[in-house]
Amino acid sequence: MTHPTAPHIGDHQEPATSPQLPSTKAPDSSVALLREGYLFMSKQFEALDSDVFSTRMMGRKVVCLRGKEAARLFYGGGGLSRQGALPKSALHLLQDEGSVQSLEGDAHENRKQMFMALAGLDVIRDFDHGLDKIWLDTADGWVRGETRQLYPLMNRLLTIAGLRWCGLPEDQETVDRMTGELSAMVDEAGLMGPANWFARARRRQGAESWAAEMIDAVRAEGAAEADSTARTMAQIIAFHEEDRGRLSRDIAAVELLNVLRPIVAISRFIVFAVHAMARHPRWRQEFGSGDYEHLTGFVQEVRRYYPFFPLMGARTTELIDWESHQFPPGTWLLFDIYGSLHDHRIWSSPHSFDPERFTAEPPPFTLVAQGAGDYETSHRCPGEPLTMAAMMTMIKLLSGFPYRLPAQDLSIRLDKLPALPTDGVLLQRM
Repeated sequence: MTHPTAPHIGDHQEPATSPQLPSTKAPDSSVALLREGYLFMSKQFEALDSDVFSTRMMGRKVVCLRGKEAARLFYGGGGLSRQGALPKSALHLLQDEGSVQSLEGDAHENRKQMFMALAGLDVIRDFDHGLDKIWLDTADGWVRGETRQLYPLMNRLLTIAGLRWCGLPEDQETVDRMTGELSAMVDEAGLMGPANWFARARRRQGAESWAAEMIDAVRAEGAAEADSTARTMAQIIAFHEEDRGRLSRDIAAVELLNVLRPIVAISRFIVFAVHAMARHPRWRQEFGSGDYEHLTGFVQEVRRYYPFFPLMGARTTELIDWESHQFPPGTWLLFDIYGSLHDHRIWSSPHSFDPERFTAEPPPFTLVAQGAGDYETSHRCPGEPLTMAAMMTMIKLLSGFPYRLPAQDLSIRLDKLPALPTDGVLLQRM
């Protein structure tokens, strides 16, 4: 599959930012980011006593920001574009070029409407009902004394749930193939070099080709059913129209993967939820007894506390005045998601796991695990409500499931992007 041309990091002349910006001493921070992972930017903010600093990555100047006002800049206003703001090593495994994340303005809002079906209550209930049934089928075949690794197990369950919800084939061959393809897109996005090259080639030749075939098949069935209120997500994408007409086959395939891949990525939050219940047994006891008073707060705290997306990139498309600094057009910006979720000025005792901090709704632009701002117009993930609902469903099911945690390494390395408990959380059925 070919990709439309997009600005690429390093493709254009570097703009001059405000001279008063604090900056790192290192000539280039690319290796430091890979070495220190989620903590790289936080360490620099603390060392420089600033919520903004400049450095160089991959030979290009970049401005790093954190905090509520930085989130407001990234998700609350104009003047920014996501196009060309991530290295292609990550971009081609995640959103990909030509996707909704690469659009701005009217084009973004039009495409975003296609994805708002993810946030519908009926749609979420349908997805959770399907996930519940898939889990029960799995649990029935899990014999007493058998140990399974939760992470690959959840990848597979969510792949089946995603395929079923989108109205796509879920035969064993397809499930086996797409579980590997979709989970690899997330697992390998933080890598560079041959491993990443292989994963990107695998996506183009495997998942994207398969998704294009699925779009062809849906379109071949005709638009009559797709005009009904009971449309599947695959039908919504296949027959979505913009100014130039129906989405191209390639772009429709990319957007179909941009539904399936984030669904499979929920597995990480579910693994982190079980990790939290292992570290804080009170919550498994409460949820296992049917007491769900703090379930929403628990889910929110898992999304805040545990490492998921480390950062978000953007480019300025006009002169931006921010916190006494000026960013000219073309400035490359990185927003520290993990650091903002652990900012002590926003969160009391940010490195403690405390679901009861969410007795009230968090202020806008603070809980930025999946973006912030308005779902329909900003780059906030429209699948956030579905993510939370899926987490709640699996927490209820797993907290009532008879398992123990055998000896294993539950440590989480923050220098690895993306992060997971070392042994993927092993569960032994009792």
